[in-house]
Amino acid sequence: MQSELESLKALLDGAHRGTDGRRIFSKQMRAEVVAFAERWRAAGGTVTSLAEALEIKQANLWNWLGRRNPSAPMCARKVLIVEDVPEPKDEPEPKRFTAILPSGIRVRGLTLADLVVLAREVR
Repeated sequence: MQSELESLKALLDGAHRGTDGRRIFSKQMRAEVVAFAERWRAAGGTVTSLAEALEIKQANLWNWLGRRNPSAPMCARKVLIVEDVPEPKDEPEPKRFTAILPSGIRVRGLTLADLVVLAREVR
């Protein structure tokens, strides 16, 4: 495993560098690192120790593995957007009424209890 680690490190060291000097790792390089990381972890190694051995950022390795580093700060997560379905209510919505007063004024949206109170007041 040590020789494979050294050849993988040499591959990463040869990565193209961007204008800012950072290494740009190809998809193939990342895929090889991920395959090796799975074997490394199965043998008892940690992501931290592998990142140190390969001299890459731990956050990059976690991202390539498709897992969030538990000690990293919160970040955006994938979400599934579904149609909004109203929750069933225990009590049905009370029926609403419209009262027309003797003066012609309409009062809308009254419950039966509201109608009773209004009728007593109008008498």
